[in-house]
Amino acid sequence: MTPPTSSPPRSAWSPSPSPAPPTAAPHDPAFARTLFGDPDKRISAAGKTIPVTRLADACQAEAEQRLLGSDRPHWLQYRIQLGDGEKEERQQLEQDREFRTVTELWRRSLHHAESPSP
Repeated sequence: MTPPTSSPPRSAWSPSPSPAPPTAAPHDPAFARTLFGDPDKRISAAGKTIPVTRLADACQAEAEQRLLGSDRPHWLQYRIQLGDGEKEERQQLEQDREFRTVTELWRRSLHHAESPSP
């Protein structure tokens, strides 16, 4: 008996086939500009420690523009502020004795759970 030559039907959760590879070579300047954008066109926002810039055009920039519209520079500033706030809070949390104690207990329980039973 010969095995069937057709592939089985894909279910609703099956991943779609991989897209075709790009026709331009990755080292092609046109490919790089399409993917990464014009290096001279950037948006910027200042964080507490350093300024941050993002590409103003190309794939990611176009996706953000579709999602965020003309507020894209403001969203960049918000993301920077959230990152700064998260860093500050983490530093403060590390100084909290109760947090450190609970974290150490949690680590020990994980280590104990991963240890093989005798």
